[in-house]
Amino acid sequence: MSTGEKKKSSPQTHKANAFDKAAAYLSAQPRTQWEVRKYLKQKEYDASEIDDAVKQLLEYGYLDDLQYCQSYIRVAAGKGKGQKKIRQELEARGISYDTMKDAMLRMEKDGDDSGSGNPVVLDEKKRALEVAVKMTRQQLSEGKALDEKFLARAARRLAGLGYTTDVIYFVIGKLRGIKTR
Repeated sequence: MSTGEKKKSSPQTHKANAFDKAAAYLSAQPRTQWEVRKYLKQKEYDASEIDDAVKQLLEYGYLDDLQYCQSYIRVAAGKGKGQKKIRQELEARGISYDTMKDAMLRMEKDGDDSGSGNPVVLDEKKRALEVAVKMTRQQLSEGKALDEKFLARAARRLAGLGYTTDVIYFVIGKLRGIKTR
């Protein structure tokens, strides 16, 4: 075949069906419906194939945005992220506000018995304070003062983790109350 010729596809060449392709994609890690749809679209499946595959994945329980959302919240909260940051990350994965709200309400209602040892995963002030206390211990272990420069750095860190200004002011107020030596 010369360099100018295009290779013709044979009738034997076929792509895997959308369900199998999506199931393989999900085998690596849980995904949202939106992520699966986007993936299949990138793989050039048509809308009806994508709809059928997603429907089948939902029926088999391989896709569950509410479960995904609850799991994601637990992990993100365990990493010290605030609700604002968690919401942004879930929105970026195609999770609707209603699904997020439902997941958070269910977790609060059930006490989030995730086995993580933290029964109130959604307690913003507690999580933010844990992050700030860790920073404070590090600061003090290095022999540094808890000055305004440190407090500003702690506030920026908390803001970056997605905590609201009320929570940040609460935590900074607590840090200001700490007496050194």
